[in-house]
Amino acid sequence: MPRLPNDVAHLHLNVLGRDRELEIPVRVGPADVLDLLSPARAIASEVAAIAAEDARSKGREVTCRAGCGACCRQVVPISVVEATALAELVSAMPPERRARVQRRFSEAVRRLETTRLIDRRAPRGHRALHSSRSGVEEAWIDVSQRYFAAEIPCPFLEDESCSIHPERPLVCREYDVTTPPERCASLDGGAETTVRPVRMGEVLASVARSLGLTNATMIPLVLALEWADVRGGRLRVPLDGEAMLRALFAEAAAAGDAPAPASATDDLTGSR
Repeated sequence: MPRLPNDVAHLHLNVLGRDRELEIPVRVGPADVLDLLSPARAIASEVAAIAAEDARSKGREVTCRAGCGACCRQVVPISVVEATALAELVSAMPPERRARVQRRFSEAVRRLETTRLIDRRAPRGHRALHSSRSGVEEAWIDVSQRYFAAEIPCPFLEDESCSIHPERPLVCREYDVTTPPERCASLDGGAETTVRPVRMGEVLASVARSLGLTNATMIPLVLALEWADVRGGRLRVPLDGEAMLRALFAEAAAAGDAPAPASATDDLTGSR
């Protein structure tokens, strides 16, 4: 698909009573939904910075540092758009590193199967974390606890740090702890985080669904490669770049105390 020059969208954020102005590149003409990942990252990072500033005003500091990988053993929910981008990132790695990362993904999926967090009989690209609990919140708590107990590290975790930090998932940009790191050793250790006024991964997933590209929304990061291999191609449909960005802004604004555009010119779990 031929690429045309970018334009710029001017975005005004009012989050937690704080105002910010962002300039975000807009793909002019044909684009696909993966082109929304860059603006989604910019919004997520700015909102996270505002949330950290809000915490600081209340005497709390973000304690997350490189080398503390406790949260990298939790379920990491990502949009299918991010899953496709991560799969392409892995595919573009040098052969030796690519093989190493792919082995980690395979081992993570094997662990999900042996702990019965996913059904090994379900078709690739259509699997979700399974819980016997009936309610959505109860099912999420159940799979989160079982996943953490299984000690499944993120396939991108190296030396207790993220090896793809510039391309890390949106939820990882938004999740900042303000309590001592030792509290992250267990899910019920009393760890406290900054607020998350808008969750851009969910916003991005909702936009992809509203565009009619997929019925799937959020999946666990460790299932990204198999999802993208089976279903990722359908996200590479050329659409109007400016219209998609407006849809992203609108969805984010609808998500809560979130961005609103000033100008835009020139199935994670399943019960059984």
